[in-house]
Amino acid sequence: MPDQRRRRYWAYLAATVVGTLVISQAPLVLVGRPIVHGVIDPARVVVWSIAVALAMLWAVGFGVLMFRNQDEFGRQASQVGWYWGATLGLGLSAPIFVFIGLGGLHAFWPGVPASPELKRAFMIGYLLPVLMQFAGFLIVRAGWRWSKR
Repeated sequence: MPDQRRRRYWAYLAATVVGTLVISQAPLVLVGRPIVHGVIDPARVVVWSIAVALAMLWAVGFGVLMFRNQDEFGRQASQVGWYWGATLGLGLSAPIFVFIGLGGLHAFWPGVPASPELKRAFMIGYLLPVLMQFAGFLIVRAGWRWSKR
């Protein structure tokens, strides 16, 4: 039978997943889709963006609870896994990014659309999380160094 710490960890994980899904999808019930009949509704886009921001705050908050609830071995495994796993994952995705960005999908499957606009959108979509992850790393590392002085 799992100990209390392990049960609490799994309860936090369940609360993270369920809460994040509920909060992020609440705008669908409250205001509907942000694009209706091909027209973007700015107010709905703002509501959806706020909901996703709140969902991410929820997920980060419960992620902190999950991390704090782990023993030293679990914490170290999480840190190593996230740091090296994310680095490895980004490194492995770079050639795929270049292949798709240079039109490789269209070259091998002509039915896949290709245009300069799609290329820019794809590049922004790929680079935004990469840059935000790096910025987050720099901020957390600077905060950690500052707190240890």
